[in-house]
Amino acid sequence: MTSLKPFTLSLLLVVVLSGCSSTNKVTYHNRTYIDPSVETINHLTKEYGTLVPTGERVDGLQVYDTKRLSPSKGTPTVLILKKSDRQFLVYKLSGGP
Repeated sequence: MTSLKPFTLSLLLVVVLSGCSSTNKVTYHNRTYIDPSVETINHLTKEYGTLVPTGERVDGLQVYDTKRLSPSKGTPTVLILKKSDRQFLVYKLSGGP
């Protein structure tokens, strides 16, 4: 059996971790969203009501919306991305109109 050299293990760890991380900034509808927090579906439902997938994706993650976030279908001030069945990333709109 061969053993992996320390460099190989470090490189593998970096590749695996980079696939799991989220960015601190994303763009959606030409607007920048920042400072993501990880939330559960229970918390988001209490805060915003029923979540509905929009059919859009940002960085490969499904975008979710509610009537409370964008009642007029304008630019939402909060961007919700589904990371997994139990976790959602919630970004804040950067800057103003």
